[in-house]
Amino acid sequence: GSVGVGALLGAIFLASRAPDVEELGRLIFFAAVIFGTGISIFSFTRDIAVSLIALVVAGFGMMVQMASSNTLLQAIVEESKRGRIMSFYTMAFMGMAPFGSLLAGSLAHQFGTTNAILFGGVCCLAGAALFAVKAGALFRKRSAG
Repeated sequence: GSVGVGALLGAIFLASRAPDVEELGRLIFFAAVIFGTGISIFSFTRDIAVSLIALVVAGFGMMVQMASSNTLLQAIVEESKRGRIMSFYTMAFMGMAPFGSLLAGSLAHQFGTTNAILFGGVCCLAGAALFAVKAGALFRKRSAG
């Protein structure tokens, strides 16, 4: 339920804004950092109140990142290719989830649940850093072209 509360807050946050393409890129980065941080904090805590707050934070970051990514992708793709690109996006996003769950379960079995959750949070933070580097080049290229 806490993740859902955070996701609802993230959706309200996005609905109250009208971000442009570059702001969406920044939102994706910060939301991924927020999500990774929330998950990482959740992995360490044994206090129920802190856990619930960490999950609200993670839900917020997850929703903002997912919705912003979807919106950004649709905004930068040519209209004639939008359907194909969104199909690939959906396939990659939804199709990879079972493999991620399998990996998470294997890691939890091998190294413990806490370490598996922490690994996921760290991977989100690393992904945010990689996105910042790659997106910076994309936005520089778009503004120059």
